[in-house]
Amino acid sequence: MGVGFPEDLLVCVCLGVDMFDCVYPSRTARFGTAFSDKGLLKLKLAKYKYDFSKIDEECDCEACSNYTRSFFNTIIGKEEIAAQLLTKHNIRYLLNLMSRLRDSI
Repeated sequence: MGVGFPEDLLVCVCLGVDMFDCVYPSRTARFGTAFSDKGLLKLKLAKYKYDFSKIDEECDCEACSNYTRSFFNTIIGKEEIAAQLLTKHNIRYLLNLMSRLRDSI
């Protein structure tokens, strides 16, 4: 289906769609982007070099529980583990988003 942007999921759920399939969470993770309620975090940007906060304070995924934005800024594009952890985070974020949507319906 190709719907993967968090805001697109919100719109589609409101229109009655209940199944999604997209590579966007993993593709964007490979380039250092993490999903959050505040928007997309492009962790390769220099502003995250000394940001020792979690990717998302509300998230309980492995990446948010054990690593900082600064860590990802340092290893994105150099270590495969960055893409793997960010993919897990992005998928967890979308699962949490869908759970919140179900609860609100």
